Amino acid sequence: MRSLDVSFASRGIRIASIHPFFAATSMVPEIIRLQLSGIPLTPVPRIAGAILYAASQPDPSCNGAAFWIPDGGASTFMISREEFKPGIYDYIDSKSNATSVGLTGLRSFILRTCILIQLLWKELVLVCGSALIIGCFIWSLVGCMLTRVPTIPVA
Repeated sequence: MRSLDVSFASRGIRIASIHPFFAATSMVPEIIRLQLSGIPLTPVPRIAGAILYAASQPDPSCNGAAFWIPDGGASTFMISREEFKPGIYDYIDSKSNATSVGLTGLRSFILRTCILIQLLWKELVLVCGSALIIGCFIWSLVGCMLTRVPTIPVA
């Protein structure tokens, strides 16, 4: 962004980049969503809001800036072109760790379970339904066997 900003600014063209984490769209394959289950995805309206802000912001400090959208509802960060240097990744990492939604304990388990159910509900219904039918069949067989057992008279 720093190198593009200088050449584009001389032509009156403003540039910015938007950096969301994984977005909650249908473009993310189900296998990736399964791997990311429990990690909050960035909603599309937040990404659209950052794009609109970057495109309409008249402040010259936004030229060449990057807008980083962390997951979990944390604030969007504007990283100005002056801050892009080798240590920027430490800065981003510290901000991310400070604002990241905690994914530990019961909350993480519930979130991960809800996401897995949303992604695999058809398969879960099929497996549970099959298990119920097989269980009922076995139960009826056991019931038939128990009623056919002859009783031995006691003398």
